[in-house]
Amino acid sequence: MLDPLGIGRSSLADAEWAGLAREMYLFIAVFFFLCCFGMSRYSLYLERKLDTSRDRQVLVRTAEMDQAAATAGPLMGTGQRND
Repeated sequence: MLDPLGIGRSSLADAEWAGLAREMYLFIAVFFFLCCFGMSRYSLYLERKLDTSRDRQVLVRTAEMDQAAATAGPLMGTGQRND
């Protein structure tokens, strides 16, 4: 894929496109914005679909630790022997 600004600059070198610099840069800016906005929306969609949020990971780890502590028994970690 060619660089959009490079294509715009080379088209401005042509005499037929000489007075259209403002329109060319505006078109490239809109094109760049639409590409970035579309990718960011797709990224948000994938994060929701795959459920990769940090908050959920912290909650899962906390729940796993609570479950491990509950199955360890009441005397675990108190310094008493568990025979």
